Amino acid sequence: MKRILNKSGVNRLLNNMRRSLDVLGCMYVKTKYPKEQIKPKIKLVAIAKDEAAYLTDWIFHHLYFDFDQLVIYINNTSDNSDEIVKSLKSLSSVKFKDGDPYFDDRQRSPQMAIYQRELSLSRWEGYSHVMFLDIDEFYTPSDFQLSIKGFVSQMWADVCCLEWIHRMDENSPFLEPFQSKLVGRRAQQVKSIVSTSILPTNANPHNMLSSKCRYQLADGTEYKVSLDNFSRVPVIELRKEVKQAFILHRMIRSEMEYIAALKRGRPMSGDKQGSIFKNNRSGIFDNSKNQNINLPKDLIKHYLSQKRLFISKYKLEEKIKKGKELVLERYISVLNMIRTAPKSENTTLQKILKNVELLDVEEAYKEYLKHNSSEKL
Repeated sequence: MKRILNKSGVNRLLNNMRRSLDVLGCMYVKTKYPKEQIKPKIKLVAIAKDEAAYLTDWIFHHLYFDFDQLVIYINNTSDNSDEIVKSLKSLSSVKFKDGDPYFDDRQRSPQMAIYQRELSLSRWEGYSHVMFLDIDEFYTPSDFQLSIKGFVSQMWADVCCLEWIHRMDENSPFLEPFQSKLVGRRAQQVKSIVSTSILPTNANPHNMLSSKCRYQLADGTEYKVSLDNFSRVPVIELRKEVKQAFILHRMIRSEMEYIAALKRGRPMSGDKQGSIFKNNRSGIFDNSKNQNINLPKDLIKHYLSQKRLFISKYKLEEKIKKGKELVLERYISVLNMIRTAPKSENTTLQKILKNVELLDVEEAYKEYLKHNSSEKL
């Protein structure tokens, strides 16, 4: 029998079918009914690469705060994330998908292609709202009690934008994401909860634009967006009290984990990397804008006890431990990369190693400078 389509042809056909489904999904938008007739049903979407050490924290946290469905696209992964996926296979509220097909040389913006697709699918599936977060980002009510459904029930707008707070006090590797006393640095960037009734005309990882769309902040005040800037709040918002909910952003974690994360993953088809490091990092923040954030001690205690039960129920202890060991291996690998980096990487290294105080890193960079001392950097 003749082969009608080769592998490449099949992939093109599947991608075309996906795009067609997305278009059809965007054409169908349910009529908006009065808010009191709608019971919030909320999906959370993420993309994960080499996150085995952290996936359990993120999954437990967002189930704890009552998201109906978590959808996680696993892509470009070299760690033991597949073991976490297998352990949680029976959990119907968590769905894992293969993200690799989106991260090829034909996709201009894989992340946004996934987000647009999931927004369209969410309409079909009957979800009222969808949110898009990274694995280092956590929906956080300031009372550590308000569920996402309780929060969404209070929304009057089509889109609610929650501000980032960077966690700044992770002085040891692999700390719990939450404790009763945190040190944070507020940021202008937002992440958004989006009504599935909107039709985006423009989007980025932080927010979506749509005509006649209403926007609010987490304190219920109107958020006036513009084409030029729809991913940041005005600086004045950072001078106000911390709002009813925010996004805890563990962008740095500990310095060791930060360095480990500088290693690029295995290259995808058509990957045109300019640096051997992840060069979209800018080093460690200084402490000048830090502030204390207090969460109820009794609620944190209950939260952590429930997480221990979750880990035990799904037999995740050894998988998480292995994931952490692989982070340490990546850290050692990055140290070696720093030592042997070509002289062309110096500008990148100066940027990504800013304010890093680990002795191992300082020594690795000194070796790099010595290695390249024969030529002017």
